[in-house]
Amino acid sequence: MFKKGFFGWFIALFLVCCISAQGKSDSSYIESLLSRSTELQRVNLDSCYLLAEEALGLSELHEYTVGIRGACIRLGSVWMTRGVNEKALKYLLRALALDNAAGDYNRTANDLILLSYAYSALGQQDSGFSVLYDALRISEELNDTSLQIVVFTTLGDYNDSYNRFSAAAEHFLKAAELAKNFGDEERLIFIYMGLGNLHYKQNQFQKALVYYQSSDSLSRIAGDDISRLQNMNNLALVFEELDEFEKAQSYYKEALEGYISYSMKSEEANIHYNFGTLLSKLGHYDSSLYHLNMSLDQYQEIHNLPGVARVLEALAEVYAVTENYTKAFQIQKRYTNLSDSLINAEKIASISEMRTRYETEKKEQEIGFLQGQNDTRQRQRNFFIGGSILFFLFALILLIQRNRIQKERNKSDHLLLNILPKEVANELKSSGVSKARSYENVTVLFTDFVNFTSTSEKLSPTELVAEIDKNFIVFDEIIDKHGLEKIKTIGDAYMAVCGLPNTDLEHAIKTIRAAQEIAEYSKNSGSFQVRIGINSGDVVAGIVGKKKYAYDIWGDTVNTAARMEQNSEPGKINISASTYEEVKTVFSCTYRGKIEAKNKGEIDMYFVQF
Repeated sequence: MFKKGFFGWFIALFLVCCISAQGKSDSSYIESLLSRSTELQRVNLDSCYLLAEEALGLSELHEYTVGIRGACIRLGSVWMTRGVNEKALKYLLRALALDNAAGDYNRTANDLILLSYAYSALGQQDSGFSVLYDALRISEELNDTSLQIVVFTTLGDYNDSYNRFSAAAEHFLKAAELAKNFGDEERLIFIYMGLGNLHYKQNQFQKALVYYQSSDSLSRIAGDDISRLQNMNNLALVFEELDEFEKAQSYYKEALEGYISYSMKSEEANIHYNFGTLLSKLGHYDSSLYHLNMSLDQYQEIHNLPGVARVLEALAEVYAVTENYTKAFQIQKRYTNLSDSLINAEKIASISEMRTRYETEKKEQEIGFLQGQNDTRQRQRNFFIGGSILFFLFALILLIQRNRIQKERNKSDHLLLNILPKEVANELKSSGVSKARSYENVTVLFTDFVNFTSTSEKLSPTELVAEIDKNFIVFDEIIDKHGLEKIKTIGDAYMAVCGLPNTDLEHAIKTIRAAQEIAEYSKNSGSFQVRIGINSGDVVAGIVGKKKYAYDIWGDTVNTAARMEQNSEPGKINISASTYEEVKTVFSCTYRGKIEAKNKGEIDMYFVQF
């Protein structure tokens, strides 16, 4: 992941050598490592990472919790900059736990602010808002104006990222008022930048330009080169919208040169993308392809899949315009596949990580139990190899334990069936593997809670998980009753399929009957309104994971079913044309016409009447 080139290694080695005289057991040495790591974060991420990694190792060795916390913040920030947010979250949560235990509430609030960005990048919107409001509460209890400025600015940025413009403006202006009264011009740089972004997204380009120029002036006065580079991208974007293309190109070039000099791959990739799309708009296709391909390489290098997706989409358009249709088709296919694989990221809300943790722990216990049975059987075989002298002893032991082992085996089988379909579980037990298979003529069902956010705000996390579990338990009973196979839950979404692993000629009919019962339950007894989407077709199904088994299905049929759910309405069952053809003689359906679906174009859709 990290390029340990000569320059990066030289800086890291030089810094280490300069400080080594203090002694590696000394906490001051660790603090020096962290201080230098912080200074290098915006200049050289590789060196920043190496220094923080050494600080963490030494801090753990000497049980220096302050150093562990500081190193986790640095490492979390580096991984977040690199776009590897799962790793960032791990380090940031560890820092938060340490600060909570130490009762350092100022640092706790700052940890929560960093966490909000990690949650947002992972698609966990509600969790991001939750930790930010926790940070705001702490800042108010501490009566810490400086901290309040940071929290209000972050809340403005966070609301803006979800197009909550009114709330974003309110928070930004509150932060600006506090910063002016407090004389904090450094933070005004980011507040003005945030207000500029807010107006830009609302197509208020002249207002955006005023704020961007104010931010630019303050960053130059403060000597904040990185913020100035970031604002150059903003200025380029707004000049592009104002059709001042020469100015836009000039700012893109300067920002690009600056980011290259600092080896800031994520920002460099973004500039290449913006510059490439502008050049395409101006008809400079060769230059456009150069910048877009540079952006693609860098997004792939830092594993930023959403960035890869948007660059692929832009590349496909340029290749199509230049009549390179073969290349355009190849790129568009890559884009479609990647976009479909990312679709469910939008579904993860505040309970996603709680459910994931709960289900993971449960599955680990189940798999651990199954593994325990395998270990028991292996030990029994090893004992028998010892010779016939122990035969009668083991015969006696086996006789005594026969009933207990049978009960454990039954329990083991039951637990495995909770994880996998019966046929797949049997195959796994008999051969140790289960191959992925293609299935024709199946029907996929997606459900989603419509009023989830408003309801979740009224409940504690524990109550929320319990409420969703109550609904999903009923869903489980309904789909089992109608012969469907539950695949998984994704946050507040539920997915099931009919027609596999055993063929079922009534797969679509059974799925709709199950959907009707789910809709009726949600309408009369459930805590949430439900939206349902159904599609029929071919899928591939199989086991993912080696230790934590999960049965999943893939294919365009699944993606289209998800689009059916997204385009449904509260209390309604929205089906595709392929499902309609399967059930039109059994159920009354209302044709909705051709409706635009994300990445699918216009699709015929029908509401099932019930």
